[in-house]
Amino acid sequence: MGSPGKRGKQGSIGPMGLKGETGNKGQKGERGGTGMPGTKGEPGQSISFPTVVVSPATLTVNEGRSVSFQCSASSNPEPTIVWSKVNDQSEIIQTAVSEGRLQLRQVTGNDSGLYQCTATNILGKDQATVQLEINVRPSVTLSPGPIYAIEGSDVTLPVCHVTGHPRPVVTWRKSFGQLPHGRDKFNSSVIKLFNVRKSDSDNYLCTAKNLLGNAVKRTQLAIVSLPQFTVKPSPTVFVVVDDTLTLNCSATGDPLPIISWKRQGAKLPVGRSHMTSQALTLRNMTIEDVGNYICVATSAGVFYADTTSNVEVKTGVRLVNGGAAYCRVEIYYSGQWGTVCDDHWDINDANVVCRELGFSRATSAPPRAKYGQGSGRIWMDDVNCHGGEKSLSQCSHRGWGSGDGGCSHSEDASAECA
Repeated sequence: MGSPGKRGKQGSIGPMGLKGETGNKGQKGERGGTGMPGTKGEPGQSISFPTVVVSPATLTVNEGRSVSFQCSASSNPEPTIVWSKVNDQSEIIQTAVSEGRLQLRQVTGNDSGLYQCTATNILGKDQATVQLEINVRPSVTLSPGPIYAIEGSDVTLPVCHVTGHPRPVVTWRKSFGQLPHGRDKFNSSVIKLFNVRKSDSDNYLCTAKNLLGNAVKRTQLAIVSLPQFTVKPSPTVFVVVDDTLTLNCSATGDPLPIISWKRQGAKLPVGRSHMTSQALTLRNMTIEDVGNYICVATSAGVFYADTTSNVEVKTGVRLVNGGAAYCRVEIYYSGQWGTVCDDHWDINDANVVCRELGFSRATSAPPRAKYGQGSGRIWMDDVNCHGGEKSLSQCSHRGWGSGDGGCSHSEDASAECA
């Protein structure tokens, strides 16, 4: 065999073959040396409950001033601070708080009291209170009166209501002269006078005083004497229908009483009554005007006395067409004379007529126009007197003019008097 020939040029590189399997893990190397120490960190903070400190603890100022209280609190985490006024509602004050400071401007008496600072965080809360006291000028409320009292009586003047701080000292005095020595009793805001006299009439002044000043109010006391009647109307007055009645009444007193009139249970006749300072006049009297008329004398619009007059209104009665003591009965009503129907007419009815005319009694009650027939209206029918009436018009009957429809003048009643 001959010797190898010359080496030829390298051929082209073939494609990459498939990756082989992972080989075995090598052995762990040796541990390196210790590095340099790092810088030391800051110490951590522990959490804590709030602790509150307030100042000043108490404060006294005059009304109108401004005040402030400081509330400081330490804790972790930082607490929330709230001020509140200690009362029934525990009112929370927010608008006046800045960085724990409570500030009140132009304080009044209503601002007095306890204020509480509360500091709160996640662990709980702490509280502290301060006391605020406001000095307030005195204020007085008193009814001006006048107060009226009867001479010789005891009277308590209106209560003098006083406010202020410190509590004002209250005193009473008169505008003129001294308080009635030995006849007055003073208890703080109330004064009572005993057995009052005319000289006690005056303005009484209530004064309230404290370190900020004083306030004064007055009330008027007027002593009056009860009205005394100098003229009284008769207790009982008789008047005939269509007549005019005048009742006189006057009284004296200090101040001079005012006279007025009223009617018991009814109004005074409209359009027919006229009052003056001393009299009541009633014109064109009617049967409906009977009743009690009361004269009232009033002093100072408060105290009064009264007297009553019972007014009896009767129709005019006459005997016609016979003798003075025995005639046909006629009665005057509504401006004219008329007769009485004899239905139920008896001796009791005739007795009332005879007594009304001044006789002692009746001896007979003749019916059926014994003394002739009348004319005009038949005013009464079914008359029923019990015998004690003072006027025929007071007896019960069917009504005025009722005889016109059921009777004739042939039934006119008569009376024979003793």
